[in-house]
Amino acid sequence: KMLKKIWLISLISFFAIGSILLAISFVGSRLGIPSSKNAIQETEYTIRVSGTSGLQFTGSYMVISRNGSFSQSVEGTIPAEYHLRGLVVSASFQKQAEHGTLTVAISKPGLPAEIAETKAAYGVVSIAR
Repeated sequence: KMLKKIWLISLISFFAIGSILLAISFVGSRLGIPSSKNAIQETEYTIRVSGTSGLQFTGSYMVISRNGSFSQSVEGTIPAEYHLRGLVVSASFQKQAEHGTLTVAISKPGLPAEIAETKAAYGVVSIAR
């Protein structure tokens, strides 16, 4: 009876660990990260800030690379574009006005762009790829 309990616990643990690894693999593939450590390649990313022309914004972006990470605070006027190189990019931008639309897209060659948008007064968008 004890052996059956140990076997059942082992089986449940195996499936739980497998599910976690599958989830990690899925998230990695969603972000465009290769599954093999040796195959990890930094790539070019473009952050495009668009929407209501002339709208002012503030924000920041963070890039994770093989050598660590860095972040940069920015401010500007729509339209704007930032070109980066790394493994993963995240960004957060805020409108500096009540009215208008702020759209942020992060693109990577070969994959559809991730896009976030706000029309809220002083709205914020956060996005990662």
